[in-house]
Amino acid sequence: MRLSTLLIALPFVILPPVAQAKPLLLNSEDTYVSACIDGWETPERLVQICELALDAAGASTTQRLKIMNQLAWSYEDLGQDERGCEIYDEMLLIEPNSTMGLNGLGWCAWSKGEYGEAAEAFEQALSVIFQAESLAGAASSKFRGGRVDFEEASEGLEAAHAVDPDYI
Repeated sequence: MRLSTLLIALPFVILPPVAQAKPLLLNSEDTYVSACIDGWETPERLVQICELALDAAGASTTQRLKIMNQLAWSYEDLGQDERGCEIYDEMLLIEPNSTMGLNGLGWCAWSKGEYGEAAEAFEQALSVIFQAESLAGAASSKFRGGRVDFEEASEGLEAAHAVDPDYI
């Protein structure tokens, strides 16, 4: 074996292999915006992708709100609920009637046991558009907060199911 070959091969034999990071975008047709909104990644990767998507130029207000919604849920999936809730507040600064932001704040309040506040957020979302998530959140919050009995809460959940059978 020639000395030059040995010198070239030596670092590969002595040094440990270098770990290569998985690229954030796996499909060449994806953009950070589309990859974030699609949401088919782990929460850790979605946080990175969605943060980059927010920095990308050209996203519409609707797209930015969807990106922020995905980012908030990703933070919550990572156990960083407070950061997720902050993002819902930021969404409402951009669009005060964002049902994604209102529903998100509703779930934030619900998870803290603040059922009156949660019901208020879900009802505000319902005043913008009639959605299964808002109906279910309002029914659950009112029941947990003692404002309605089990039968009334069940009716709310059934209404949510009638609006979108795939939601519940």
